[in-house]
Order: sequence, then C-alpha cells, then structure tokens
Amino acid sequence: MTDSNSDRARQRGIRERQQETGESFNGARRRVLAEKGMREQIAQLTPEEMTALFNDGARAYTGHRASTHLLTYTPLMGHTYFAPHVKLVPVIDPDEDRPMTGAFVRDWGALVEDPKIGRLGGHVIDMVRLAAAFHGVPIDLGEHTGNYGHAHARRAAEAMLIAMGYEEFYHLAEGPGLTRLNELHRSLGIR
Repeated sequence: MTDSNSDRARQRGIRERQQETGESFNGARRRVLAEKGMREQIAQLTPEEMTALFNDGARAYTGHRASTHLLTYTPLMGHTYFAPHVKLVPVIDPDEDRPMTGAFVRDWGALVEDPKIGRLGGHVIDMVRLAAAFHGVPIDLGEHTGNYGHAHARRAAEAMLIAMGYEEFYHLAEGPGLTRLNELHRSLGIR
C-alpha cells in the first residue's frame, strides 16, 4: 500500500469512527491514532506480559475469569495473530484499590471467526470458542469439546467451576485412569 493509499485508508477509518460516535473529526482522529499506538504496544508484549495483563483484567472483572483461564492455556498469549484482538483497559486492583491495566478481548465473535486463529490448531480454536461462549458467542459444545486431551479437559472443567463461582468449593483430582495413563507414558519414556 502506498503512502497516499495508506493516508486515504486512515482518513476513511477516521470518518467512519466520526460517523459511529458523532464526535468531531479531530476527536475521532486522536482516538484512531491512540488505538493504533495501543495495538503496536500490544504487539510488542511477551507471552508472560500478556498473560499477566489478562490475569489482572480477570481479577478486576470476575466475569472474565473463566475465559481468561482458558485463553492463558493456549499459545495465543503474545502471538501476533492474537494481538489485534486485545485491548488494554485501565482497571482498579480489587485487592489494593489502586489503578492497573488489564487486557481483554475486543470482540469475541471476531476472534472466533478469525481464520488466522483457526490455523493454530484444533485445540486452540476449541478453547477460544469455549472461552467466547462465556461472553455470549453461541457454540456447539459437542463439536468443540470432544477433541480435548486430559489436560485440556481439566482446564475446561476448571473454567466451568470458575464461571459458576465454585472453584473454592471443588478441586479436580486425578482419577485412576489418568494415573494408569501417566504410568504407561513413563514406562514408554513419554513426557
């Protein structure tokens, strides 16, 4: 894209923002430029930094705890495909009553439909879809939960307990089948 095409695209984005919000052209321009700077900042985050920001957001807004529990178990944290779907928001630390920054998904529907996310593998998109379901995106649970290995199944079960507010009441324990599987893996030299 040439500079003049890029300028026209940016102007079009500003005008669309202006029409959506009713704000002045300069106000819309400042907001669009700030969002562009924020997206560039998000793209530079390491997986550890992004995970910490999502966890901070989930501490401040408990409705995001279950979805964060699922997302942080995927390779999305810090991935270039995921960065455009992330927004940083000032929040208040509920424990220390101080300002901090939390990370959240901009649009769960757009995240689920992004073909780049789907290329990361079946378990990734299944976990993303399950996380999105906690935010109103309809999914077919039978289609998106049958492919889990035992570790992903445990994470999904934990997320459900978190969403219901019962994570302090119930803890998942390994059953005899998993114990046998782990013993078999050890005997075969599989980690």
